[in-house]
Amino acid sequence: TFPSQTRIPKLREKGIGSIPGKDWVPTKYSFVCMIHFQNEEVITSEKFRDSTVTEHTVVHRPVLKQDAYSAIFPG
Repeated sequence: TFPSQTRIPKLREKGIGSIPGKDWVPTKYSFVCMIHFQNEEVITSEKFRDSTVTEHTVVHRPVLKQDAYSAIFPG
């Protein structure tokens, strides 16, 4: 989904501007596939240490970092 127009307007405009297509305007149902984001902008797991100081990794569905925007559009 796209960043909120009221919460993050500059990031929203930056992401929309990077998408090919003249005068394209996203709807509330629009989204951009994860392949259009840099790998370092996508969080797929988190690490934590338990009370015994053992490190664990929890894998979850991909989530974008707060400042991520779509920028990879080959061709």
